[in-house]
Amino acid sequence: MVNQRNTFALMAWFVFLATLALDIAPAPEEEDRIMQEMDEIYTRMPFYGAPRMTAELVRRGYQVGEKRLRRLMKEMGIQAIYPKPNLSKPGKASRSAWTDAVGRMTTYSSRGSGDR
Repeated sequence: MVNQRNTFALMAWFVFLATLALDIAPAPEEEDRIMQEMDEIYTRMPFYGAPRMTAELVRRGYQVGEKRLRRLMKEMGIQAIYPKPNLSKPGKASRSAWTDAVGRMTTYSSRGSGDR
């Protein structure tokens, strides 16, 4: 059987922990300032990802971690611009058919059959 006194003490402890968490949470004004700085940095350097953006904000005097910055970047819809993999490889559509010098559509299956 659960002791009511212990239950009350446990509930009081959780309320105390919740108030501590509220005191630690950053003020909305601080988040707004950080987001404005992030927007300014992203406008000048859109290729900065979360690690570089974090370093830049720390250099400017803000206390921000990479996880928090990633969350803010996701909220703002900011993503680093960089070349995606395999951009220089031709796609399947360009390999399956092409136009020859006369203007006829040629495919792999029709290539080689004919004038032999």
